[in-house]
This record gives sequence, C-alpha cells and structure tokens, in this order.
Amino acid sequence: MPAGNFYVANVRDWVPPRRYDFVRTNLDYVPARYWEERVRRQWERLVARGGRLILCWYYSSGEAGTLQPSPAEVLRSLGFSVADTANALGTEVAWADKG
Repeated sequence: MPAGNFYVANVRDWVPPRRYDFVRTNLDYVPARYWEERVRRQWERLVARGGRLILCWYYSSGEAGTLQPSPAEVLRSLGFSVADTANALGTEVAWADKG
C-alpha cells in the first residue's frame, strides 16, 4: 500500500494534508445529534471538488431500515443531492457528488 494514502486520525479535529476524491464514512458509531456536523465537516474538509462522499450503514441480518434512516434519507435531510444508492446483504450505501 503506498504511503500517504491512508491516515489514522480523529476526524473530529483532523486537518487533512489534502482533499480526496472518495471519502467513505459510517455514522453508526456517531450519536444522531452529531450527524449533520460530521457529514458537513467531511464534505467541506475532506472531499475534493469533483469528489464523492459515501455514507454507509452496516446491519445485522434483518435490521435494515429498523434502527435508523437509510443513508440516502440522512443525506437528503441535510440538503445533499443523492447521486445514487446501493444495497448488499447487511449494507446500505448512498453518495453525494461534489461539483
């Protein structure tokens, strides 16, 4: 793995050395009251122009849609235009593209 492609940091106060084309994040471990702050901070600090913010949930069998809104619903509720969504067993994904 090339050095400089991955960082271990606390996203809450990390100032990245650059912006990225793809930023993937989960909010499962973030209290709902902080979702907007977290998503907007990543959008503004981490996602490059022309890049993509990918929001993902992981579920145990049968949990999808029962514990929290879908990633697409979260993005839309924060005013983002959802470019697309995808689902796989135990996973829901939605993303917004930064023009």
